[in-house]
Amino acid sequence: MDPVVAQENRYAAELAQARAADIARQRGNEEQQRMQALSESPAAIQPEAHKISPMQAFLLIGVALVADGLSALFTISIFLIPLYWIVWVFAVLGFFVWLHMLGISWTNAKGMRSIILLGAALGIEFMPFLNVLPAWTAFAIGTVINDRLSEFTDILEGAAKKKKEEEERKKKENKS
Repeated sequence: MDPVVAQENRYAAELAQARAADIARQRGNEEQQRMQALSESPAAIQPEAHKISPMQAFLLIGVALVADGLSALFTISIFLIPLYWIVWVFAVLGFFVWLHMLGISWTNAKGMRSIILLGAALGIEFMPFLNVLPAWTAFAIGTVINDRLSEFTDILEGAAKKKKEEEERKKKENKS
């Protein structure tokens, strides 16, 4: 093997190790800063802002009531079933896009609960005879409640973390 190529390979390996060490150090520093901010700042345990404002919640539930009313009306006669499917498609796409535009992320637990509620409503509305149930309204109310109740879970999680940190600090003080 050519000595120049061997030297370049060695430099490349050293560079890769240095990059990995820098990345690990950055992750460690970010984690330390986050934990320090949690322990020092009382604002850190305050809940995030609601994604769904009261007016949007009112509109979301109102649209769901209209969709459920039309669905129930259109399932009365076999001739109106095609209209029911049109309402169903618009409701699915509309609620999906609406939640996405509100900024509800489906990668966190709160957003995942909203998606599960949407899927449950979708499943109920898809089944004959069960589609008369107000599934879209239940979905809309559940999503609004999920958005509002998350502030309490955020506060409780923050308080639990703070209490755990205090207990660990007391243990360290008792040992020394």
